[in-house]
Amino acid sequence: DSYAKMKSGTLVDLVHPCSNFWKIMVDEGMVQPLDTSKISNWKDVNPALALQGQFNGKQYWAPWDWGFESILVRRDLVQNVPTSWADLWNPEYKGHIALYDSGETAHVITALALGFTDPWSTTPEQDEQIRQKLLELMPNVLTVWSSQTELEQMIASGDVWVAASAWNASYVNMVDQGLDVVYIDPAEGRGGYLCGFAIPTTSTNVDLALAMIDAYLAPASQAKLANDYGYGIVNTAAIPLVNQTTADLLSLNDQNIISRTIFYKYLTPEQRDS
Repeated sequence: DSYAKMKSGTLVDLVHPCSNFWKIMVDEGMVQPLDTSKISNWKDVNPALALQGQFNGKQYWAPWDWGFESILVRRDLVQNVPTSWADLWNPEYKGHIALYDSGETAHVITALALGFTDPWSTTPEQDEQIRQKLLELMPNVLTVWSSQTELEQMIASGDVWVAASAWNASYVNMVDQGLDVVYIDPAEGRGGYLCGFAIPTTSTNVDLALAMIDAYLAPASQAKLANDYGYGIVNTAAIPLVNQTTADLLSLNDQNIISRTIFYKYLTPEQRDS
């Protein structure tokens, strides 16, 4: 929506899409490089996440929030807890799986289930295998979810046993409700999203936008994002302010968690339109 509105001429001073749109917006000249010297909290931003916002040697994006897309399971309702994306096809879960309403996500998890290690570089032949494999999954699918609240209600009611591509925030919320849930680290790897801020080239309030980014990156702001909403954060100085239970659930103290997560890559125009 942000991309479409900006392309249609809507003027804004700050934009917050996720990383699969970052390169497109840079290539199309929609956003400008950031002067990180004016962002006091930049020094504490995780370098691996900051790197994903760099293009042509310049920092265009300030990462702010990230999270997993993985398999959330009502452990008390299944006999066998899945250990991989490929296990979604287990007939035991027939009629009790929720899929995320995203063609890209469905492509990614099915590619991983088929052993394709880079879902963004599949061949036409592999794409057809993915399509057929998804059709085979349909008998197991109860619903396609688009709202986090909707998904959590279905998990809590027991209608959904296995939620595919669920966000870590839902895991935290279900744990807080006392439900017997487990958040899988699939054998093929967890998916991951990374979102952040950029300043459009049409902005007339660049310094104010930079100040806003700085405020979003402040340790107290980042800790609130983790504690209240269960999101991953980018400011390493904020980690001591996150309550220990949440830090453990999100693996914030695991220095290798970023490298083990399969973050969404940028889409080509052809992939975006397909």
